[in-house]
Amino acid sequence: MRITLRAIITCAMIIPKQQTDSRAIHPDRRSERSRWVALVVVCLGQLMSLLDSTIVNVALPSIQRDLHFSQANLTWVLNGSGTGASCCWPADSAT
Repeated sequence: MRITLRAIITCAMIIPKQQTDSRAIHPDRRSERSRWVALVVVCLGQLMSLLDSTIVNVALPSIQRDLHFSQANLTWVLNGSGTGASCCWPADSAT
């Protein structure tokens, strides 16, 4: 079989050229990257929640001493802090 210039030109016109733009991101890579970004955001949110509860627990002795709270009042402080944080989560996810 003899390949001629005319056959090469005809094949080049039929076969579409591949996109060679190196800046274009493949759709699968974009979705994979957005998944990692979402995971990092969720992990940071969990870290902030843990940090907030730790700060409240560390501050409880000072709160009890300075405000003359009983153990029952400290329970209200913990419950109020947790309820306040949990009320913000649905509002954050709705946006």
